[in-house]
Amino acid sequence: MKKRVEELVHGCFTCEAPKLITSVSEFQLQMPEGKKYKGSVSLGAEDGSKIKGLAATDSHRILLANDKIAGNTCDLVFGIDTAGLHAGDMVKGSILISSNLAEKKIPVCAVIEEEKVDSSEGRRSMVKRNFLLST
Repeated sequence: MKKRVEELVHGCFTCEAPKLITSVSEFQLQMPEGKKYKGSVSLGAEDGSKIKGLAATDSHRILLANDKIAGNTCDLVFGIDTAGLHAGDMVKGSILISSNLAEKKIPVCAVIEEEKVDSSEGRRSMVKRNFLLST
């Protein structure tokens, strides 16, 4: 006991915090043009203890439903806004989590693709065309 007190007095001690566990390490998506995405990531502590913290994103297209984290396990709900994006465009960013256990960065990458339609002739792209009628 005396050794432990001396360690505390001199500032020579270690404190092991449980690990922050996430359900996914990254999101990679392929989304049809004009569609929105809603997803979630589950957060928890390795030993089941309570976590508390904040979440943020570094992209204006990745939106969080709530920026506060609290509880034994938490579901962080987010969405991806694809308004104005076309096939070939990409949304790239990260969800940043800062908690009492650790800080974590979850990369998000969404590629916008042409919308496809299943038909009797197979899978076809939907192409928007303007036709001029001649008289």
